[in-house]
Amino acid sequence: MTTSRRLLRRQGARNLIVVPLLLAACIVWPGWPRWPALGARPAIAEHFLPSQCEGRAGDLYETLGPASFEKLGERYTLTVRCDGVHQIYARGSSRVNLEPFLRKPVRARYRYVDEENLRTRCIRAPCPPSTERMVEIVEVEVVTGPDTPRQ
Repeated sequence: MTTSRRLLRRQGARNLIVVPLLLAACIVWPGWPRWPALGARPAIAEHFLPSQCEGRAGDLYETLGPASFEKLGERYTLTVRCDGVHQIYARGSSRVNLEPFLRKPVRARYRYVDEENLRTRCIRAPCPPSTERMVEIVEVEVVTGPDTPRQ
């Protein structure tokens, strides 16, 4: 085997280790590298959707493009197909159960919240509480017609 082939093989193996470690660091330390700190409290909205895909009415936001709810493990995601596909974790408010709306075309009204994620494992102490941005669904309606998401 030539020297250059051995070097490429070693670099490939190193990348298989380094990339997952960097991703883990980004999850464990959400403030690194200069990302806003996220805890559940109202979030100062940094939108996850492009402006043409999300409308605002007071303190609530509304999907303007085709949207649906999906289940990812035990959690729900709001999936919006507008200028690409965008997903964010979602939870229902005390008045909204998301289960009946799974995989149906919906229009959702929501607010952004930052919530502590107790499932995040600490890799290296000290470990500040891990928080993540999600949407709290306040109102959902099933839609038909042009807002229907493509599956």
